[in-house]
Amino acid sequence: MSDKNTAFFGHPIGLSSLFATEMWERFSYYGMRALLVLFLTATFADGGFELAELDAFTIYGIFSGLVYVTPIIGGILADKVLGQRKTIYIGGITMAIGQFMLAASAMANGDIESGRGMLFFAGLGVLILGNGFFKPNISTMVGELYDNADPRKDGGFTIFYMGINLGAFLSPLVAGKLGEQVAWEYGFMAAGVGMLIGTVWFFLRSHTLGPIGMPPKYKAERVR
Repeated sequence: MSDKNTAFFGHPIGLSSLFATEMWERFSYYGMRALLVLFLTATFADGGFELAELDAFTIYGIFSGLVYVTPIIGGILADKVLGQRKTIYIGGITMAIGQFMLAASAMANGDIESGRGMLFFAGLGVLILGNGFFKPNISTMVGELYDNADPRKDGGFTIFYMGINLGAFLSPLVAGKLGEQVAWEYGFMAAGVGMLIGTVWFFLRSHTLGPIGMPPKYKAERVR
């Protein structure tokens, strides 16, 4: 077993690239979710939309449900056309834009039925779309780091999920605290910056992944 194949706790070095990318994506996602209901129910004086809790949780539930639908589209596009890498780039940038749209809506004035509300819902829609591009494909790439018979495969996914848990743990402490104690927009901005960091990291570390995640056309040319 070469040093190249055991460079990250005995696992392929590419796992470290995917680990950190997913950690930052989860930091971004859960940071936003930590603020969502609190922001919606906060009074106008505190910068929120002053919604009833039932309405806020309805919006939260619809958003959470839709983020499990769009990955079907992102997975098909990656498998048939774009490849996982390009799809992850699109998803990461799209989600960062969505977070910054939420931050902009937090800085604006108006109720949920105003232009400010339209910007807020548009931001949620962009986040849902970006998640669909990003989420199914990075997990697929983890599996492709290993041969099917490689006994390290289960351990690789365990390490990868530790990145998810780490991002989810840190996000309320940073984005949540900024949003609640400083200003809502700073919490959403922190989530957007986290997503940008994850996307840039993935780009800079793409060389550690070899041909994994390339478009189907590239893979077909290599087989010839």
